[in-house]
Amino acid sequence: MSGRPWKELQHAYTTFLQTLRADQGVEDYISVVRFASDATTVFSGRKVLDAPTSIEFSGGGTYFRPPLRRAIEVIAQHSQKQRCL
Repeated sequence: MSGRPWKELQHAYTTFLQTLRADQGVEDYISVVRFASDATTVFSGRKVLDAPTSIEFSGGGTYFRPPLRRAIEVIAQHSQKQRCL
């Protein structure tokens, strides 16, 4: 993913953060797993106010198995102590 699709994803992410911050979601915790041909945890279990406002582009193809496995791991790490989004 690159170009326009990546810009649209960045816009959606920024809008998501703004919505949470404006809608009393500041106590929520979020995690982001970026994926292409592999999966990378960008950040894990951060309060909405501490989350970065953009995500760096890494390029590559799209393979869903690694990021879904990583997302399950991240959710399992944080699900008992905080609400997962």
